[in-house]
Amino acid sequence: MLPMSGTRLSSCCSRATRARAAPIGVALLAVVFVYGALVPAGAQTPAVAEAELQEAERLFEAFEFQPAVELLDRLVGQLLVISPAQLDADARRTALSRAYDLRAQSKFNLDQIAEAEADFETLVQVDAGYRLPEDLSPRVLELFEAVRRRTVGLVLLEMDPPGTVAIDERVYTMTSPQGTFEVAAGPHTVTTSLPGHRGASTDVVVVAGESVSLEVVLTRTAGSLTVATQPPGAEIVVDGEPHGVTLAGVRSVGPSVPVLVMGLTPGQHRLQIVRDCFTPYDVPFNIPEPPTDIDAGTIELEPAVATAVIEQAGPGAVLYVDGERRGAAGEPVADICEGPHVVEVRSPRGRFLDRREWRGGDHVVLQVELRRGFALIDAADGAEMLDARSARQVEDAVNDAQRLMVFAPLDADLRAARNAAGQSPADPGLSPAERRGLADAWTTLLDAQGVAWLSPIVGGEGALALHLLAAGSGTSDVIPLDLSNLGSRAAVIRTLGLTPPPVVRASIEVSLVDLAGIEGAAVIRLVPGGSSDGAGLAVGDIVVGLDGSPVTAAADVGRALERLGSRGALRLDVVSAAGSRNLTVPIAEVADAISLTDLSRLSNPLLLDMEDALADAETPLAEAAARLNLAIVHIRLANWDLALRELEQISLPDGPGVSAGTVAYLTGLSLTAVNRLSDAQSAFEQAVAAAGSQLYLGGPSVAPLAQQRLDEILRP
Repeated sequence: MLPMSGTRLSSCCSRATRARAAPIGVALLAVVFVYGALVPAGAQTPAVAEAELQEAERLFEAFEFQPAVELLDRLVGQLLVISPAQLDADARRTALSRAYDLRAQSKFNLDQIAEAEADFETLVQVDAGYRLPEDLSPRVLELFEAVRRRTVGLVLLEMDPPGTVAIDERVYTMTSPQGTFEVAAGPHTVTTSLPGHRGASTDVVVVAGESVSLEVVLTRTAGSLTVATQPPGAEIVVDGEPHGVTLAGVRSVGPSVPVLVMGLTPGQHRLQIVRDCFTPYDVPFNIPEPPTDIDAGTIELEPAVATAVIEQAGPGAVLYVDGERRGAAGEPVADICEGPHVVEVRSPRGRFLDRREWRGGDHVVLQVELRRGFALIDAADGAEMLDARSARQVEDAVNDAQRLMVFAPLDADLRAARNAAGQSPADPGLSPAERRGLADAWTTLLDAQGVAWLSPIVGGEGALALHLLAAGSGTSDVIPLDLSNLGSRAAVIRTLGLTPPPVVRASIEVSLVDLAGIEGAAVIRLVPGGSSDGAGLAVGDIVVGLDGSPVTAAADVGRALERLGSRGALRLDVVSAAGSRNLTVPIAEVADAISLTDLSRLSNPLLLDMEDALADAETPLAEAAARLNLAIVHIRLANWDLALRELEQISLPDGPGVSAGTVAYLTGLSLTAVNRLSDAQSAFEQAVAAAGSQLYLGGPSVAPLAQQRLDEILRP
């Protein structure tokens, strides 16, 4: 037995060379890394399976053949229960072949020749083309080759044109017309296929040691189309089905890599090539009978871009196209792709928006008129309004408003703002302070001056409530809007388009009234030391002429002052009991104030107006008047802290009209609201002492109003 054993040991020891050439662990890699997910419950994990295989290899090299066989028995058993549906057939075949090989050689060295021969026979049934390394024991090689001679035959295949061959479950790719395939003896099914051709299937019986010849000619059933584009990046569509995008070649310039479209049956087809900013390419083509391959070559795509020229955008304006920032507004934009686009100009003072379908070659001059932009956001509960109440419909419905626009933001911008802010200012459960903070956040994120949202009006047939909330405001204005009612839409447009009231007015510092039966305007009061007093006008005088034109009523003087502004003087023709005279009265500039209770003007647009008036103020009086009006808007919006901040910075003189007494009264109102009653008392006392002060020009006197508030504070 020693000589035989020695021979077998030489077979064992030579596996070191074999392992270096093709390690079993590598051969089984395709099986091992998915093994745990495929074997039945309780089977070994991938790591354990790989470890067992490596351990069997180690045992074999250490002449411990019986433990190696036991390990391989378990591994083969596990691999056999994995169905082809669970594991790639090639990976399973490779794993089983190597396991049978190692187990057969282990059994051979245990002198179990019949069992080794059976494993080799099973191995050849699994993979008829399997070969043992030539450096093994001649006796092992002789046994293996004997098994092959009685088990393996040949299939000689000639295939025109070459393609894919499947012999039972094993698939081969032929690169030449002739192929030789080793298979186990017995019946087999040979299936040949090639895209665009009619496949063939033939049953053959292979005899061990013999060959079976097959000749297959595939009939073509479809043609193909090859097309490239210049530039790359175009989508290829055939008969409405996309077939990929043309890719750039090795060089960054030049035509694309061709796209191959296969399986085109004889008859008419349509090729479409689509790429942003280029004219769509759309042509029919024909696949003849019998089918052939068509090379369309390189299709040169025609650019389809338009140019927009932005005019009168103003300083600080930024241009956006479809939400993408393009830089300062003013330079022509010559690369607007054909199709629908949104062109916007945004600035701290307002927004311009143009939606249109652009065509290649268009050259459009956009006259920019900035309007306050209120971005339409979701309702508080996130529920979408019904179909006719979409954001775009609201935008269109009020688009004719002159100074303010309600616009639908781009979906991406709205989504980003929602994610960043976390909560909507439309939530009805917010306090004014919380809503103000969210208004500031949302307007910053949406690059707008305010936000707007819709809510249903209870009991209103089709009517909505349009909420407007400016940056810096915690209280929204609410306007009824019926999108189906032209009158309702017109009323909203008028309200949104109101011009801001002036914060300073031209004045000759006199009170004029109309008297029944008297032509002209009667003087009933003068501001002591004012422009009319200094020019010699007196109480009781009748103004009958102005700059050479007759005066029939006090309104004529008011219109003249509005026309001239605070420049120059008025030449007045005056009559009195003492006779007639001519006076030149210098025009003065005085502060005016908006009403606390006039609801015809919306508070949120007024807030933006007064902030602009403060920014634009060129004189100390204009600044003080702008702050005063800004404070009044904050009072209307219950922004008491902001109102006090502005009032503390106002310096107006004592005297009649809108003056220091007006500031004192408004300060008292704001202090009362924040429960600083002792400070409010002092402010109201100053207002009571300010004789002649008014809430606004021509409005009620401050003193009695302040006294009423003072009494409420002092009442026990």
